[in-house]
Amino acid sequence: GGVLITDWYSNDINSNESIKIEVRFLSDKASPSSLKIISYKKICKNSNCKIAKLSENFNDKLLSSIMIKVRELKVKEKLNKKKKG
Repeated sequence: GGVLITDWYSNDINSNESIKIEVRFLSDKASPSSLKIISYKKICKNSNCKIAKLSENFNDKLLSSIMIKVRELKVKEKLNKKKKG
């Protein structure tokens, strides 16, 4: 278990919007049920910032992307073991 939290991120330096993502590892297994993703969006106008949670749809898409990468890494690891063995 553990928690990974990003800093506020914006793809444009002058942007008034940024996001922050929190990934909670609920177990040591690589499965969708072992991860909890919470994401936030910050919008600032004239030094007045508002923070809101992003939709579950966004979190689900992020979780899906993470799980695709996990599967790719597992396949690569198995292939490397076969080459060495």
